[in-house]
Amino acid sequence: MSSANHPYALCFEPLSPAQNATGVLEVTIPARISSKQTLLEIYSRQLGCPWFGHNWDALADALNDLSWLHYRPVVIRHDDLPFGPGRRSRSLYLDLLAEAVSRWQVDDPGRLRVLFPEADLAGLCSLAPRSDQSQ
Repeated sequence: MSSANHPYALCFEPLSPAQNATGVLEVTIPARISSKQTLLEIYSRQLGCPWFGHNWDALADALNDLSWLHYRPVVIRHDDLPFGPGRRSRSLYLDLLAEAVSRWQVDDPGRLRVLFPEADLAGLCSLAPRSDQSQ
């Protein structure tokens, strides 16, 4: 899978056994999430961010900061793709994740990893980031 053809490929690649070390904070996003509020509640509980607000900007801020975790790596495991195909929430969410992972790849590789089931990877690779949309 070429990242040139599939813009999300690098952001959502699986962890190698060496990268899946002890001390990793795992955030699990269950299947069939269809509500932005539900998704944000899950992040609020599992990330334990002391200042988390319940909007896209707050999630982006938290994922781009992670300072309260004191250098602890974070793995976000999805049981499936949240929201339905074609929904704006899905593209906003995936863009937000891609931007955060890309940032950490430069600043601290492996600090933030996002995983989806293999069956959903083809759907991810057909999407292109939509950085022109407002959050």
